[in-house]
Amino acid sequence: MRKRPAAAIKNFNEKLAELKIEHCPGCREEGFHIKLTHEELCTRSSGDIMEPRRWSNENNTNPTYMPQFNVPPCLQYLTDMEEMPIARTKTIMQVRWTKGR
Repeated sequence: MRKRPAAAIKNFNEKLAELKIEHCPGCREEGFHIKLTHEELCTRSSGDIMEPRRWSNENNTNPTYMPQFNVPPCLQYLTDMEEMPIARTKTIMQVRWTKGR
C-alpha cells in the first residue's frame, strides 16, 4: 500500500515540473498555456499588424517603461503592509437601501 501514494506523489512532482510560465514579449502577457507561435508571440500579438503594435513599449502601454512612472529606489522594496497606505486605489462600494419594518 505504501507504493501507491509514493507513485502518486512522484507523478504529481513530474507533472508539476512540466509546468512553466510562458511570456509573450509582444503584449507582455504571462501565464500557463498562452500558445506561443513560432515567432515566440501569443496569438493575439502575432495577429496585431498595427505599427507600432497595440500593446508594445513603443505605443506607451507599459507604465514600467515610461519615465514618469519610474518608482524611486526608496519605494521599490516595500512590504505589502508598507505599500497599502500609499497605494493608489479606487474604492467602489455598492449600497443597497431597503425599507424596513
